[in-house]
Amino acid sequence: MHHFFVPSDAIQGNQVSFPEQTGRQIQRVLRLNAGESVIALDNSGKMYESVLAFDEKKVTGAIIETRDAGTEPLIKIRLLACVSQREKYEWILQKGTELGVSEFLPVISQRTLVQKSAAIDKKRSRWETIIQEAAEQSHRGKLPVLMDVVKYDDLIKQVDSDACNLIAHTSDDVNSLKSVLKVNDKLTFNLLVGPEGGFSDEEVSAAVQVGFQSVSLGARILRMETACLAIVNSVLFYSSSSD
Repeated sequence: MHHFFVPSDAIQGNQVSFPEQTGRQIQRVLRLNAGESVIALDNSGKMYESVLAFDEKKVTGAIIETRDAGTEPLIKIRLLACVSQREKYEWILQKGTELGVSEFLPVISQRTLVQKSAAIDKKRSRWETIIQEAAEQSHRGKLPVLMDVVKYDDLIKQVDSDACNLIAHTSDDVNSLKSVLKVNDKLTFNLLVGPEGGFSDEEVSAAVQVGFQSVSLGARILRMETACLAIVNSVLFYSSSSD
C-alpha cells in the first residue's frame, strides 16, 4: 500500500485532501484507481488508511482506519554528517531516512569539499524531497528534520550534554563503538562523521573536550557515506530501547 505525507490540515474529519502534486503522482505516475486504499500521514506518527476518490479538481481519500505507524525508533538519532559531493550526500539522506535517523545536520569542517553554506542552502528543497520520498518508501511515521548547515566550530559550541555524543575517528587509541554503546543509557544520540579526508586531529580534540566520545567503527577504513550508515545502524542495533 502506497504511503503519502500530507500537511496536517489536509486531514479534516474522516477525509484526506491530497495536495495537487501528490494527486498528480497518485493518478498519473502510480496510476492508482478510485476505490484503492492508500496510507496518508500527517507527520504525527499516525497513519490514516484511506479509500481514494477522484473528481475533476482534486484527489481525496475517505479515512477508514487510523492507527499508529509503529515504525519509529524509540531512540533519537541526529546524524551530523559533513557535506560531501551531491550524489554522496543525497545517498546519505535517503538511506539514513530508511534506517531511522530523526534529524540530519549538514556540517562544514576543515576538509569538506564545499565550504560555503549558501551553496548548500540552494539544495535544501531537493534534499527535503529526497527525505520525504525515502520516508514514504520505508513507511516512516514521521519525517526526519533537515537542520540548517552549521560550521564545525559553531557545532561543538552547542553540544547537547544530555545526549550520547559520538565522533567517528580512525585512530588506534579510541574505544570501539560497540564497547561505548554497551554502557550507554541515553536515548538521544549525536553522531558526528567527517568528510572524505576525515577530521583533523585538532577537530577531534576540540570535540572530545566538549563531551564527544571518539569511537572506532572497526579495523577497516570506510568511505564517509559508508561510515554514516554503519554508525547509525550500530546504534540502532546495540541500543535495546530502539525496538
